[in-house]
Amino acid sequence: MAVLALHLGKIIFVKQYRYCFGQVILELPAGKIEKGESCENTAIREFFEETNIKIDKLTFLGKIYPSVGYTNEEIYLYLADNVLEFDENFKSDEIDELVLLTVEEALQMIKEGKIVDAKTVVGVLYYYTFYYLKH
Repeated sequence: MAVLALHLGKIIFVKQYRYCFGQVILELPAGKIEKGESCENTAIREFFEETNIKIDKLTFLGKIYPSVGYTNEEIYLYLADNVLEFDENFKSDEIDELVLLTVEEALQMIKEGKIVDAKTVVGVLYYYTFYYLKH
């Protein structure tokens, strides 16, 4: 599950150190669904845990299978365009930094290979194609 949330017209990303790559990756906040928990509740909980930002209304963007060759993982992508509280000074043991980017900045970073996380690339492209261009 991953959330593309908007604050003042910008997408909220997290910078998080990923040990398997040995580097900090810019990505959408995401997390795993707990047993018995709905996808929507997971999205709200995980987003808050990673960002300290409260969201309430979610729009389903789509579902992806990130790597059908070796895992049966499913990632549900959500849009949150109603940030209730934003604390840019939030510090976390897990997250290095919050980063806000316009859609155009995010697309440019995808093109330049600076955003490479699959769920993030797909989430930004889903949002841009099916919501941003339509409004």
